[in-house]
Amino acid sequence: VAAGKITKELLNRIMSAIMNNTYDKDEELKFINGLFESIMDLFTSELNSTGGKFTIGANSKYTTTAGTIDEDSKVAIESGSTLAITGENTNVTLDGKTDVADGHLALNTGTLNLKNGIIKTTSDAGTYNQSAGTLNVTGSSLIINDANSQISGGNVNLAESGELILANSKDNTANLNSTNGRFGITNKSTYTATGGTIDKDSVVTIETNSRLKVNGENAEINLTKNDSTLGHIE
Repeated sequence: VAAGKITKELLNRIMSAIMNNTYDKDEELKFINGLFESIMDLFTSELNSTGGKFTIGANSKYTTTAGTIDEDSKVAIESGSTLAITGENTNVTLDGKTDVADGHLALNTGTLNLKNGIIKTTSDAGTYNQSAGTLNVTGSSLIINDANSQISGGNVNLAESGELILANSKDNTANLNSTNGRFGITNKSTYTATGGTIDKDSVVTIETNSRLKVNGENAEINLTKNDSTLGHIE
């Protein structure tokens, strides 16, 4: 399955018009671009994939509202494209064996699993934003280091050396559970743990001028001599 993509020629025409300050005067170009964006909004549905192949081409967006994309499926989210996960019964697995996650990921509700060594490092063309839902990072890494990415709610579970690094210089918050995971707050970023447990076998790093806040009756953070806590703790 491949979501539609804008042609290179049309993209160049749009960009040239923007750079030359002629876009607002080109009604034909504005109509074509608006029509394309409307078509892209139609790529929303339940999706089930068992060992299938699913690709979102550059500059395209797909929203899955229910269903399961399993570990055996081959998934490619190209740079600049977007996979949005919305729906309580949605379960998407991305793994380091066959999958590519260079584009944008948006977790609104549902579950996203990062497994088997996949490394997601955010960028302008490949952000990560989570407002709710559950993120499971198992033996993999999510490194959030751009200002357009943020975790603002939901649950995060780290296991089997699963790693979450927050370096976006923003406020982040969620329930956090870590069992032998790796959790870092850097680059003047802030994380507020509203629930969950970071166990003593996890490795925690809070760099200077970064901040860990514990704000929840069920939030428990266990720090040991193996952790680096040069930043603020509240």
